[in-house]
Amino acid sequence: TDFGERRVNYYIKHLLVKADGTFADALECISASGDPSLVSHPTVALLADCLWTGVVVRHFIISRMWNVISLLVFILSQELLPSWNAGEERSEFLGYLIFVCRVWNYVIGMGRLATFHLYRIWVWCRNTMRRIIREIDTDGNGEIDYEEMMEALQKFKDTVIMEAKKAIKALREDGPGTQDEAKKAMANREKNMYTMISFSLLVLLGVMCTHEPMFWCLSSPDWPTDYCAETGEPGAPSPLKYRYSIFAMTAMAVHWLILIDLAVFSTEISAFLLVCGHVLGEVKQFLTALLFLLLAFGSSISILCRNCPTGGGNFNDFPNAMISLFAITVGLYQGDFRDTQSNTLLLISVSVFVTISVILLLNLLVAQLNRSYEYIYKDMLGFARLNRASLIVDAMESCSRARWNKFIASLQLDQRLEFDEGDLGLSGGIALKEDSKLHVQTREAIRRFGGSTSGDAAWPEDKEDLNVEEDDDDTEKLNRIEKLVMRIVKRTNELTKTTATSRLDSSTLVSEGSSCESRGSGEHSE
Repeated sequence: TDFGERRVNYYIKHLLVKADGTFADALECISASGDPSLVSHPTVALLADCLWTGVVVRHFIISRMWNVISLLVFILSQELLPSWNAGEERSEFLGYLIFVCRVWNYVIGMGRLATFHLYRIWVWCRNTMRRIIREIDTDGNGEIDYEEMMEALQKFKDTVIMEAKKAIKALREDGPGTQDEAKKAMANREKNMYTMISFSLLVLLGVMCTHEPMFWCLSSPDWPTDYCAETGEPGAPSPLKYRYSIFAMTAMAVHWLILIDLAVFSTEISAFLLVCGHVLGEVKQFLTALLFLLLAFGSSISILCRNCPTGGGNFNDFPNAMISLFAITVGLYQGDFRDTQSNTLLLISVSVFVTISVILLLNLLVAQLNRSYEYIYKDMLGFARLNRASLIVDAMESCSRARWNKFIASLQLDQRLEFDEGDLGLSGGIALKEDSKLHVQTREAIRRFGGSTSGDAAWPEDKEDLNVEEDDDDTEKLNRIEKLVMRIVKRTNELTKTTATSRLDSSTLVSEGSSCESRGSGEHSE
């Protein structure tokens, strides 16, 4: 060690590069396995970090910065600029600026998202078709005839149908059946979440484009403006304008949600988000049970209270009864139970509802959250690394060959590394300095052989095999010693029992002798 650090060589060449110089599929297989302990291995973690910092991070920042820019432009076009231009004297410049920002959202923002999803579809179709053709082309000459092509198209069609059924099944079921499937789903949850959020944003922007007030008011003499005969006045918006405001509000929230993907820069933040996503399943079960109780008690109490006073809550109809009961559950109810004392059945019904919902369900939710958190806490950093690994694999599909070759050359994997100072070893790795307390090894990892280095010489005997045989001999010796000890212990127990029996017999004889003497002395005195 040197100042508390030691030299470590990580040999990652064959995990990183194939024999033909292309990207190896080792990280893809590890990511597909969904095993958080495997991806947390120091060698695999270093492999992922090298790819992330050397190839992927620049491409990822550029692609995700578009989301930040889209959010800023959307805020300008929907909130800031309209509020600045909301007075009686509206600025024509601000009106044109609002129009430009909204057109930018529909053309650049929506177009970029559409390109992203179409590219992912094209890459999936291309890779699937290549895999099918490789399976059909058994001779490996790279040529297929018409019948083989029709067979490949049929297999591609079956694959698409199977993937569609798998997606529908995943939406219908509560969750994966086995623990391995659950881990795989958890590992890819953040990536799949980004895909779903971006597609939702694409759909919302498309619907907003069809409801855009500035497009509907193009013929207005006051254009650029949001208000005309089709959209209504500022105080009385039309149904078209109202629907547009709902879509714009939802799109604003989705714009913020899509930035969650930036958490991949920090494994700790990414792990925290994975934990939040994992425990949301327990909250969903709680809300389902609570909804059932609200429907049951709300419909029942509303029949009882047709003209009840509203001081203790409005239970005169079904919707208001549900709202009042929900307010009691979450603590928004400001009334007093004494307001319902005049109706004994109402007081009993509300008390039973509170007992089940607050005392039972809420405490059960806390217990479920604790168990769910304990399940994922030990592997949450591993799941975060799995998420980053899946992003790396996706990004490597669009990496150019020139950039890849430049990255591999910068690693200098063909340079031989030193095991220690002056001790030249093998090539294919990366030399680092790490804390000597990390990854403690109690066994020598380098196996050395003495003698001639000629290629014609016989391969020396493996000391590991000899050590295994010696270990077997030692095990047999220990077994014999254990049997001998057991015999000694057994013999000792038998001797102890024999000694105790003899002592008991001798004490019996002594007592009988003393009794005989006392009898003899008695007869003599007579």
